[in-house]
Amino acid sequence: MAIDKITADGIADNAIGTDHMGTDVIVAEDIAANAVTVSEIQDNAVTTAKINANAVTAAKIANNTITSTQLATSVNLDYDWSSAIQTSTFTAVSGKGYFVNTGSAVTVNLPASPSQGDKIAITDITGNAATNNITVDANGSDKIQGGTLNLLVDQDRGSVELIYSDATNGWIPTSSHRNVGAPYNVEALIIAGGASGAPGRGNGNCTGGGGAGGTQNVTSSVAIGGSYSVVVGAGGASVAGQSSTATLQGNDGGNSSFNGTTSIGGGGGGAMTGGAGTTGVGRNGGSGGGGGSHAGGSGTSGQGNDGGFGQPADPYRGGGGGGKGGAGATGNTSGNGGSSTSAYSAWASATSTGYSSNYAGGGGGGIYYYNIPGAGGGGGAGGGGSPNSLAGASGTNNTGSGGGGGGSPSTGTGGASGAGGSGIVIIRYQSGTQRGTGGTITQGGGYYYHTFTSSGTFTG
Repeated sequence: MAIDKITADGIADNAIGTDHMGTDVIVAEDIAANAVTVSEIQDNAVTTAKINANAVTAAKIANNTITSTQLATSVNLDYDWSSAIQTSTFTAVSGKGYFVNTGSAVTVNLPASPSQGDKIAITDITGNAATNNITVDANGSDKIQGGTLNLLVDQDRGSVELIYSDATNGWIPTSSHRNVGAPYNVEALIIAGGASGAPGRGNGNCTGGGGAGGTQNVTSSVAIGGSYSVVVGAGGASVAGQSSTATLQGNDGGNSSFNGTTSIGGGGGGAMTGGAGTTGVGRNGGSGGGGGSHAGGSGTSGQGNDGGFGQPADPYRGGGGGGKGGAGATGNTSGNGGSSTSAYSAWASATSTGYSSNYAGGGGGGIYYYNIPGAGGGGGAGGGGSPNSLAGASGTNNTGSGGGGGGSPSTGTGGASGAGGSGIVIIRYQSGTQRGTGGTITQGGGYYYHTFTSSGTFTG
């Protein structure tokens, strides 16, 4: 007789063992919830492969369970990190780490009388070290990297670890820093203020255009942490139109300078005189002013060019002021100002400040009798005035360009001269990180640019 069914009552206690079960017979659905407890899991039975990614959370880790032996070697627990956040000058203690609040600059004095192997760690916790540097002072006769220069942490969130070696080498830094006082080179574009042209006169006059400000491009060595004055020259002020008797020259532009290099302001334009008076001569400068009835002024070698000769007869046109790119034209031709320079167009683009890509053009000469005054030489230079349009045009600020001479009618009051454009100083250096401070700071083409449109201070 066939066995129809085996019920649970038909199975003796402990009758079914593991050897009576086929492989994969028991599946997950056959295991009751909460049936597997700690006692059912053998020691070392759960391996890394059995744990899902992110399955172990902070809640699963008991307090004080993880020690330094459970951390990767890149995690440094060799320091006793101070719980107090440092906000002002303090003296470090060997073996300690310090969090520094860089809401303001902080100086850290290293321990006096250190021993070989002593260590200090310092970190910027607030992320302002690029602006408010952490200065690490060797403290007395000790050295840093074998020298007497302090160390600077000047990267936001930057850290530095120092280990003391010996009396010869001193403290050795092992991470980001710069040494205070160490020199590096910057390139500086220094453009002086342009001059104003001469004013027009009521009974006929020819007026020279203002010369452009001297322009130099130099390489200069600066020290890390050093302060350097930046002077930006003003443009020569406009001169009011004159009556039938007055004859005045234009005003010179102001000098610009940085770290021992000075660019000379442009020379003012000359006005027509009946004799050999000096007011008829263009003034000397970075670039010379255009002449009225006499020669134009001389430019400074390497900075600019001469102004043009005025024409005190038909067509009674003043000479153009000199520019960085060329001399001013004579009054018997065009009276145009000397050409500007576009050599620094890449600088202008990289500064992202909207300033001209051309600089230092000469102002155009003013005219009497005809209505074709001299044109400005580019770069923001002003054109000359005429009997129908009396005032000379002003140079554009922060280009160092000259202003135009005023126009001269047959009667009444002549036109005012155009003012010169103010200068500009741009400092740049190649670096992956910003080094200096001061001016408007931009980045482009692997350089950092510091643009000064008014006088200030560059800190290395």
